[in-house]
Amino acid sequence: MKKAIKNILIIFILIIPTFCFSQWTDITFDTTNFYKVVKFKNQNEGLIMGDTSIIYKTIDGGNSWNNIICPINININDFQYINDTLIYAYGNRIIKSENSGNTWDSSFYPPMSTAKVDFISQTIGYAVGGDGIYKSNDAGMNWLPVWNYSIGPYGFGSIKDIKFINDSIGFASGVKHISGGGMFGIILKTIDSGNSWYIVYENSPWGDEANKIEIVDNYNIYCFTSTNLLKSTDLGNTWTILNINIEGTINSFFFKNNDTAYAVSTPSFCTPEDCISKRKIFRTVDGWQTWITQYLDVTYLCQEKLLNSVYFSNDSTGFAVGYKKILKTNNCGGDTNIIDTIPYSNIYTIHDENNFILNIYPNPTVDYINIETNINSDIEIEITNIHGLLINFFVIKSHQTVDMTNLPNGIYFVKIKSGSITKGEKIIKLLKM
Repeated sequence: MKKAIKNILIIFILIIPTFCFSQWTDITFDTTNFYKVVKFKNQNEGLIMGDTSIIYKTIDGGNSWNNIICPINININDFQYINDTLIYAYGNRIIKSENSGNTWDSSFYPPMSTAKVDFISQTIGYAVGGDGIYKSNDAGMNWLPVWNYSIGPYGFGSIKDIKFINDSIGFASGVKHISGGGMFGIILKTIDSGNSWYIVYENSPWGDEANKIEIVDNYNIYCFTSTNLLKSTDLGNTWTILNINIEGTINSFFFKNNDTAYAVSTPSFCTPEDCISKRKIFRTVDGWQTWITQYLDVTYLCQEKLLNSVYFSNDSTGFAVGYKKILKTNNCGGDTNIIDTIPYSNIYTIHDENNFILNIYPNPTVDYINIETNINSDIEIEITNIHGLLINFFVIKSHQTVDMTNLPNGIYFVKIKSGSITKGEKIIKLLKM
């Protein structure tokens, strides 16, 4: 049966890429690299960066790319054009170029567990991560904490992203956890150059994490969560949820304007035997109401960020990069909507190093879920709603069918506790439709 399934999937791998490559063309230089980010300073000059000090530069709009040798060992997650010549790139280190990316030096270390760095000038920068928010006044050589979870009334958490509109106003997004009280996605705002921060948005307990922030202009600010998009039109003081029907977690957005945007995701389904993942590029032209799939590729690679960044250098020319892949379009990605005939799997599997296996299916569900395990010992199961209210509790040994027909549609969380699980506890998000 497994062999038959693989044969069917191979047919899709052969047919679908041939069709969708007419909209996005594979221009990968080296299929051994993990390309993390692509950006352009103008329609001609741009950079692609990634792990193991990978840097490529173009000065002709992406028609040709030159490999830039970086003498510093760094896994680059992102970079910023500060002005015509100055560029900061960061990952496990911070490096700087003062000649438009032709040479790189000045290696500094950001604070521990840094997720994102944002410089608003040649010398002033901010770093965020598990410890909160840090500020540097000397181009990243030294960092001082300006906000952390020990200052706020929270148990623990992490900040995922930070962006500034100008020298004074900025936003940070992330998640907070309160022991016994749930998980909250939060957005913070500063109006005094990052010296103090206050919360302008938080969702319900067990809500989505607030991830990446994108600023189109001063009155159109976006923050995407695991499943939705938040929008503010009043300098981030209030936020509206925009429900978007995109498969998988969004890794990157690119906004052309308030109506037209691109998104990349890499939904995957992994079992102990196989891993099936997709590279997908989406586009909307009607302000998030509808989306088309412009690119679809199916692979057996088990990698969360097969596509990690998307960027357009002009109205029609765009690039998307990720794990061993660089894509390009010259026609806005095309208008053809590719029909995905391989659905996102409705089986969630836990498989740890102790050979513990647990399946929960179907997910999403409309009526019942099944919970199966390969061990014959007690496993505690708790099902809670997004407010942390306990819906059901039971103990299983190998299999349990759970009736969810009387529950309203929404997001629920299945907490699994067992001495057989390496970390003692797992939490799975369950969607009832």
